[in-house]
Amino acid sequence: MSKRKIACILATNLVSTIGDKGKLPWHLPDDLARFKRITSGNTIVIGRRTHESLQEFRDAAVRAHDRKVKETWEWFDSEKATLETHGHSEAKLKRLISKKAYQRDLSLSLIHPVYPTHSLPNRKTIVVSKTMAEVTDNPNIVVVRSVDEAIVVWRARGQGTLYCAGGAELYKEFWPHMELLHLTLLNNSTEGDTKYPFELAGGEWRMLARQIMRKDDGSGEVSHTFFTMDRKGV
Repeated sequence: MSKRKIACILATNLVSTIGDKGKLPWHLPDDLARFKRITSGNTIVIGRRTHESLQEFRDAAVRAHDRKVKETWEWFDSEKATLETHGHSEAKLKRLISKKAYQRDLSLSLIHPVYPTHSLPNRKTIVVSKTMAEVTDNPNIVVVRSVDEAIVVWRARGQGTLYCAGGAELYKEFWPHMELLHLTLLNNSTEGDTKYPFELAGGEWRMLARQIMRKDDGSGEVSHTFFTMDRKGV
């Protein structure tokens, strides 16, 4: 069984910007998709402000949830109507509809619920804050008071890799514990009020993967590079 890792995932640019006024100062869909792909099924640890910024996405999550529920029911109603036109005996029709109902209920059970306090789907979330109250309306969120407590909770109750996802102060506090780094480097000099809080020591990290992403299609997306690195000797 492989050792579970403590990792860092972030995007920055040529002037070390990672945020501005609590938000990302760029829109990079493939970086968001990469974040989702890497962190899904794992645990993320974030600071209070980053957690609060995620609450802005709750309405979109509700709409996505309701759309999936609606589509699932529309599929079932369509399948049921089709079966009813095939002239099956009453007993066979009942059996066939029952199978479709089972598929419907299974699909509904796999749709991620939207809680009053929003969290990213298919991930456990640990929030590090000295002042934030405990979250009681979402079982996927745990509030802790320190980085050390976050690691203890993750080891006891978390799933998969622990990904530190910001903000800047939390990156800085977690830095000594980091074993793996997923970095997106944008080829621009957009300024912001939050900066990348540390330097990568040249001999400390080993490159595992690099993927250069180029955008020349007029979409407005800046060129960027995905890096994956691990810390030597850990």
